[in-house]
Amino acid sequence: MIMVKQISEYEYALHMDVPDVKAVRKLADAYGIPFKDMIIGCLNKGIYVIGKQVSDADAHKESKRLSQEEH
Repeated sequence: MIMVKQISEYEYALHMDVPDVKAVRKLADAYGIPFKDMIIGCLNKGIYVIGKQVSDADAHKESKRLSQEEH
């Protein structure tokens, strides 16, 4: 489990349990990059994926609304 603590308006601290640290370290080693960079990459990818899901859901709702208006 990964937990986040807000330190200031733009600063956050991560707390990770051992399995997550091991998983991220394994990914970092596989890609030959530092652990910190892999954490940042995982966060950025997660933000992208969630943003895409929200955008797709919004587009689906709008399409459904327009389709219902036609009938």
